[in-house]
Amino acid sequence: MALHSYGTNPQDWFAWLGERLPLSGDVLEVGAGTGELWHRIGHRPRLTLTDFSPAMCARLREVPGARVLRCDATHLPFRTGVVPAAEPILAYIASMIGSLTAAQEASARAAIEARIDAEGTFRVRKHTVLISATRGSR
Repeated sequence: MALHSYGTNPQDWFAWLGERLPLSGDVLEVGAGTGELWHRIGHRPRLTLTDFSPAMCARLREVPGARVLRCDATHLPFRTGVVPAAEPILAYIASMIGSLTAAQEASARAAIEARIDAEGTFRVRKHTVLISATRGSR
């Protein structure tokens, strides 16, 4: 399915997303599919790509320098604390309103982590996308 091939926005999906990705550091993409994004953008941080499908993982291995893991998105093979729980939510907030100041990020992180500690999860539903952060096993 060519999900991102049709649109009325003058900027395509990959260019828009590429502008919002970090230029360095570690990036984890869960459900990376074919890895098309990483073939289209110029910068490449330290990259871990995951997908459940063996066929998609084979395609992901074509992305230069990427670490590829076949796994279920609900059972990622990382120790608790390796992928900070609040990161998906903070990235979502920044994508909607722009970069956060250090004080805003600290405040948002504290609120998100408090809710994760109290309820075990923090979910944001925007249209058909579900962004979720979970405490994981302790």
